[in-house]
Amino acid sequence: MFIRGSRYVRTGKLPDVRRVRSTLPKQRNLQEITKGFKFQSQPDDCWAVCIYNILHELSERSGLDALKISESRLNRAMGYGRGMGALAIRIDGVAPNLNRLLLPHGYRMQERSEIGLVGIAEILADESASFPVAGVSSAYLRAKKNTARLKIEGEPSEGVDHTVVVLGADAREIVAFDPLEKFSRGGRGGDGLITLGTPTFLEYWGRASVARQWVMYATSIPKRDERSTLKHPRWSVIERDQSGDDK
Repeated sequence: MFIRGSRYVRTGKLPDVRRVRSTLPKQRNLQEITKGFKFQSQPDDCWAVCIYNILHELSERSGLDALKISESRLNRAMGYGRGMGALAIRIDGVAPNLNRLLLPHGYRMQERSEIGLVGIAEILADESASFPVAGVSSAYLRAKKNTARLKIEGEPSEGVDHTVVVLGADAREIVAFDPLEKFSRGGRGGDGLITLGTPTFLEYWGRASVARQWVMYATSIPKRDERSTLKHPRWSVIERDQSGDDK
């Protein structure tokens, strides 16, 4: 499956109608997919913004408003901030903490690594799943800094990854949304949509420090698994939102 212009080639299995009340197809116009997407407001909040974006799109597509979780709530769940920004995040705790928010609504966040291009294509074709967030290496940021349309202050640190939302892929090109596109004080930025040659993307993706060929995405829980998952002690405590910001 790949985006060509404003159209998708339709592939993949049908959605699980018990869990996904689909109001929109996953494969549709790029601008329609990204119309509710946000850009970074801080130089290091790409991961949280990408999670916000994929959940917002999944909410629109499934008709489940509970998936529209606010940025502030996601930041708290992921451990972002505490005066340290992204440095405060414990990577191994992100998915479990996000799942405390998602599991009561029949969804869970999954992480996979070393999945290759075939793995990304499977996620893109799955109507019950969100679009995947992919980690790319600091080499991506260094290359981006040299483009004419975006100016990044300072030099990206070695070992600091960036995240993008992958929207389409084939053997030639990868189409993604990059939340960094408008985080610029001197550059023009863009609409967030970028296209990379597949070999170039695979190089950046394969050198990410978090894990090689790493992705994170939300997917629905099959009915038969929902009861046992919600009873698991790891998910027994649902996050209490101290500020009352639930949207």
